[in-house]
Amino acid sequence: MKLFKDTSGKKEEIIKITNNADKVIRKSIEKISKTSNTISEINTEINNISNKADNLVCGADRQSENIVSIVTELDTICDYADNTLNKTTELSNNSKLTYEKVVQNREEIEYTINEFDQVKEDINNTSSVAQDLQKKVEYADSLVVAVEGITKQTKILSVNASIEAARAGVHGKGFGVVAEEIMKVSEQTANVNKKVDDIIKEIGKLSENMQNAMSISIDKIINQSTKLKKAVSEFNEIENATREYSENNMDLASNSRELNDKFYKIKERVNSISEIIKDNKKSTIDVTKSIKHELEHFDKLSSTIENVEDKMIESLQLTNKVSQHDNNIIIAGISPYPPYAMCTKDGDMIGIDCDIIKEAFKDTDIKVQFMMCTWDGSLKLLKNNLIDMITTVSCSKERESYMNFSKPYREKSKYLFYSLKKSDVSINSYDDLYKYKIGVQNFKYNSRFDTDDKLNKDNTAIDLDTIFKKLFKGQIDTIIANEYAANYYIKDSGLGEYLNVQKYCFTESNLDERMAFCKKPGIDQYVKIFDDNVEKMVLDGTIKKIESKYL
Repeated sequence: MKLFKDTSGKKEEIIKITNNADKVIRKSIEKISKTSNTISEINTEINNISNKADNLVCGADRQSENIVSIVTELDTICDYADNTLNKTTELSNNSKLTYEKVVQNREEIEYTINEFDQVKEDINNTSSVAQDLQKKVEYADSLVVAVEGITKQTKILSVNASIEAARAGVHGKGFGVVAEEIMKVSEQTANVNKKVDDIIKEIGKLSENMQNAMSISIDKIINQSTKLKKAVSEFNEIENATREYSENNMDLASNSRELNDKFYKIKERVNSISEIIKDNKKSTIDVTKSIKHELEHFDKLSSTIENVEDKMIESLQLTNKVSQHDNNIIIAGISPYPPYAMCTKDGDMIGIDCDIIKEAFKDTDIKVQFMMCTWDGSLKLLKNNLIDMITTVSCSKERESYMNFSKPYREKSKYLFYSLKKSDVSINSYDDLYKYKIGVQNFKYNSRFDTDDKLNKDNTAIDLDTIFKKLFKGQIDTIIANEYAANYYIKDSGLGEYLNVQKYCFTESNLDERMAFCKKPGIDQYVKIFDDNVEKMVLDGTIKKIESKYL
């Protein structure tokens, strides 16, 4: 009689179920890892979009401020333009009046010259009359002389007649009376003749004075006329200058008016642009709010996925207590990082680190299984002995508490600076880095570089794809990246013809990059196998062959 039921079959069934559950959970963790990576990529892109939207809002603010400043300046310019227009219009009117006044003065002077010419002609005519008068005076003077001679002869005849009358006595008395009368007439004639002579001489003198005065007047008129003609010539030059000046001022006034109209049109357009910018800013703010709202959802989703991953790890811990594991199977946790670790479409893990692990355990009884997980998830899994190893870990005291480390398996690592061929970026020394905006990821590159806050570093990208996109969009001038990772990405993306590798780079010798193993019992043998075989692979060139396969 059996007192107890045979439970061995049930136990085997439970182990089988837990083993299956273990596999399912591990697959789920891998899917969660893929989902987490996808969400991280989307989250990064949305963060970039959010940052760009924030930049757009800031840009809209700056544009709005600039527009306000421009409008203020345009108001000032329009005031200046109005003032200039008023002054140029006034100047144009004044110059026109000046020109008209010059023309009027020139015409008045020409009229005066014509009047002078007429006066000169009249004086010349008067001078001719005076000359005729002078001739007649001279002729009259000759007549006076003739009369004077006749008077003298008459007087002599009168005297002779008186003598003869006296001789005749009584008979000559009547003749004597006649002689006396003739004497009186002769004397009167002499007196009159003298008066006439005086008058003629006075007329002659006046005529001579008049001719002299007219001659002087003519000389003065000729002199003034010459000066006036010269003045007319100068006025013609002034007239031409003032006409040109007036025309220029009219053109200036016209241009000022046209410029004034354009300034007001520009002001209207700027005001219109200002309204558009305000609308765009409002729309951008709305979009930014929506993006931030979506980011909150993604953060919640990421947090949820992380919680699910934690629950899966807890479940895996429970199944791990019951399930049986083949000690000849080593599980390597892998986080995708080309060209060191990549997942094919068929789900196979390939890459430099994956191939090194495969090659290190190839000739042993140990079978390697790769489990894709997030970096944080891989640390949790390793800490709880749920995976056996992870790649590319730096040694630290904190990590030594739950990790066994291999020897460093990379001799050196280069960090190169890449730029676009069409740019003028030139980096030949560390000091040249201060000239440019450098795209970086959340890695350690070089002790000086990592702590140099004076460098203009953009660390918003989480992967090479994003950082190279920023380079091609002109958001950064150059990027720093691991030589192998960057060259693989460039080769895979076909970007080599567009990029330059700068002369200056960081080369880290004796790089502390190791494989990390869990702390479960018996793991030391795996560490030793890995270290010994990697050392051989370095010596026989296998490591170089693996690297060249991907590079």
